[in-house]
Amino acid sequence: MPELSVVILSSDSEQRAVLQVLVDGTSVARTALAVANFPVAGTDPIVRRIQASGAEVLLVDIPSDNSTLALRAIELLHQELSDSAVFAIGNMQHPQVIVSAMRAGAREFIERPTTTTDLLDAFVRLTASQRKNRRESTRGKVFTVINAKGGSGCTTVAVNLALALQGLHGNVALIDLAMLGHAALHLNLKPLFTVSDSIRNLHRLDSSLLESFMTRHSGGLQLLAGTTMPAPVEPSTAEFARLFDMLVNHYRYVVV
Repeated sequence: MPELSVVILSSDSEQRAVLQVLVDGTSVARTALAVANFPVAGTDPIVRRIQASGAEVLLVDIPSDNSTLALRAIELLHQELSDSAVFAIGNMQHPQVIVSAMRAGAREFIERPTTTTDLLDAFVRLTASQRKNRRESTRGKVFTVINAKGGSGCTTVAVNLALALQGLHGNVALIDLAMLGHAALHLNLKPLFTVSDSIRNLHRLDSSLLESFMTRHSGGLQLLAGTTMPAPVEPSTAEFARLFDMLVNHYRYVVV
């Protein structure tokens, strides 16, 4: 697990010192900066110092006797430093403060007094979420064109959308799921394989086999052609999910 950079904001000097020891004790994070005051505006020098630290986590300690400034700081930091995760630390006996902190933009609310285990669990959750987001950001996007009735131009729209995306970005797949596929006709292609072939071979489908089922257009667009006659058995939802999981991991855009 990579080391996280953490900024601690607390008006209590003892709490700042304790939190620094706890953060560094997790072995997965280090304290980059500890500040005694809460920022009150986007132009506040504290915001610039935090930004310069490159911190991924901002620990905001909410005093039990006066939470107003800390809650405002959470909202401000969430707005100004959106790439950093704000963790609030406070008293679990004050539910309204918890709600206000989460509404202001806190990602976690950690009970005070805090332990190394509490912080470690929160850091692990954050890292897992970041990994998931990175994986999802690399997956292709799916655009689906649906018609209200036959003959309304759905295939024409889908084909032109796919060609436009291919021209702008490249690495686009067009999947013809119409009952009787005509996308190949629009593109003047004569495919050797159709969607049905990919569904029948899901048990051994990999990137190479998927590409072999595609028909390439001169502009680079890849077509998984529709069937020329209605299928006797409709593919299941699970089968479509498996196919599209493969497609979005292989193409930048998938037009259906």
